[in-house]
Amino acid sequence: MITNVATTDATVPDVKQLEPIHAALERRGLVPAEHYVDSGYAAAVRLRRRAPDNHS
Repeated sequence: MITNVATTDATVPDVKQLEPIHAALERRGLVPAEHYVDSGYAAAVRLRRRAPDNHS
């Protein structure tokens, strides 16, 4: 189910759109209990911490 669509320049991080998106959802009574967004580019150190140990 799609409840909202927002477009912006590719250089604008998704997190910058969160407030306007929630405002639009709130106006329609559709604020989610949880909202998952992409944070843009992940830091390599975070990816490494989450990667399983592959000691072959």
